[in-house]
Amino acid sequence: MRKDYFQSLDDQSVLVENASSTESSLRWAAAVELGEIPEAWSVQLLWELKDDPDPYVGAVANKALSRFDPRLIEKAVFHKESINRVDDNLVPEREENDLVPHVSWKTRPLDPPSEINDWAVSAAILDIVNTEGPLTGPRLMRLYGESVFPNSPKKLNKHRMQSAIDRLAKRGVITVDRSHNVGIEGWTLYRTGTPEVVVRDRGSRRLAEIPVTEVAALVNVKSRRGAVLNRNRQFQLIIDAYEIPQNELHVAGAVLDNEWRDLFSLP
Repeated sequence: MRKDYFQSLDDQSVLVENASSTESSLRWAAAVELGEIPEAWSVQLLWELKDDPDPYVGAVANKALSRFDPRLIEKAVFHKESINRVDDNLVPEREENDLVPHVSWKTRPLDPPSEINDWAVSAAILDIVNTEGPLTGPRLMRLYGESVFPNSPKKLNKHRMQSAIDRLAKRGVITVDRSHNVGIEGWTLYRTGTPEVVVRDRGSRRLAEIPVTEVAALVNVKSRRGAVLNRNRQFQLIIDAYEIPQNELHVAGAVLDNEWRDLFSLP
């Protein structure tokens, strides 16, 4: 197996070969990579993979197709030059204070990161970022760790994960906010070219896994016209927005004193 498979955007022959492989892991990684190539031939392959017997492969292919221009899909698959676009005026507007639903990446069996499967590590990380949007390093480590070591996710090799993130960042596929500069524990990752901050509901995230910038934006959105609020009022806004139950308030307080310590300039 080629170690540099996932590192080459322009090796069409390798992607074509792996898209039809009998190994579902290769088809899955090919689908992730094909989603980075908005061209007719990649669309045609993704169209075939969207109905793959492996649900993980089909999910990645469908997600990739949803990001492409519908006109490209029409032209590549149905050989049409144009399609009827939905009138933007018919799309209901989101209320200013509404939170975007957080979409969680579904864990799938993965092999432990090693020297021979760098391509698979990169594919998984990119798929997680594409699915979840901006996420913290700790959440990435937990999701990946639970896929590799369901009973001991903390056994995941942090160094290899950081190296894979660096490779994707060098490719310009993802952007990493390293402002806290404490290693992956303080990083926030997001898809290059997409918003760095998206205000979402909590979803399946642990409180400490929510990017600190997202929490700050949440408070700003929920406060009236950016009014300056004291610590207690800001904390209450967070509790209400994330629907934090009474028995978890001590966890929220601990997060505010640690991961979110520098979140606000509090009076």
